Amino acid sequence: MLATVQQLLVAALREPDPLLYLQQNVPVATALSDDERKWLLAVDGDGLRLSRMLIRKLRLQRIVRGDAEASAFMAREPERFAACFARYDREEPLRHVFPHAEAEAFRRYW
Repeated sequence: MLATVQQLLVAALREPDPLLYLQQNVPVATALSDDERKWLLAVDGDGLRLSRMLIRKLRLQRIVRGDAEASAFMAREPERFAACFARYDREEPLRHVFPHAEAEAFRRYW
């Protein structure tokens, strides 16, 4: 089922090791066909990690471009900002497309 494939990929891209996530969760996903299992288990690990990095980068850019105070926070206290962003990224689901909305969500979080 395409929805299950999509859900597994999105969940994997939120994990520190997306390939390991797929390797652990694809075999027990009962809604997948055998072909879908094969496809997901054959996904390139480097490609997954790169995709995860790009998604996080875009999320970070939405925050600092959407809020001047967040941008100033990043410039003023980069280590604290990075730790706060890492927690936010780990705990808050991906749901915002535009910078202003992502920045507002981050501001409420921080």
